Amino acid sequence: MSKYVDKTTNTINRYVAKNKQLSPEELWLARGSLATAAINSVLQNIKPGSTIIELGSGFSTKLFSQYYSIYAVEHDLKWLEHKIDGVNYIHAPLKEYKPFFSDKELWYDVEVLKRELPIDYEAIIVDGPSGSKFSRYGFVHNLDIFKRCNVLFDDVHAVNVYMVMIETMNKWQVNNALLYNIERDKAFAWINGNE
Repeated sequence: MSKYVDKTTNTINRYVAKNKQLSPEELWLARGSLATAAINSVLQNIKPGSTIIELGSGFSTKLFSQYYSIYAVEHDLKWLEHKIDGVNYIHAPLKEYKPFFSDKELWYDVEVLKRELPIDYEAIIVDGPSGSKFSRYGFVHNLDIFKRCNVLFDDVHAVNVYMVMIETMNKWQVNNALLYNIERDKAFAWINGNE
């Protein structure tokens, strides 16, 4: 269960009334959710009605689906069992690729993404896949399949995810990132790919 779920009330911060118990499905979705501060930053920075690509799905997907057109990329069939109405799910199994610093790594099937990602979108949330310490490097390795836009990188307190953000900034020649430290060294960051 996520550290953002209050174990006494089974609620996720302010998004669920303190006296409401979460259903088993909501608890499942909460396990890998973005932190409340990251969710708030999306709601504050991305105009309602916009299209967002979310790499990795969870409780945030449910919240965002109320305001945005969401394309949730997911490799894990367990998460796909908890589909949320109105969300465009893209099942992209993990495939091996060869990054320059390792013999092999896993990331979403790029051919599936090329076929199923929307053409137009305002933001990308990089919060998956989970896995090895280099699992998110596939994003920057395959950056050419994405258009330049605002990107939220979750978990930049982890050096490997921070490096994914830095490499993305280098490739897009972006000079600044907005870094948010939220709780016990957990952090997320935004870059503006349109800069």
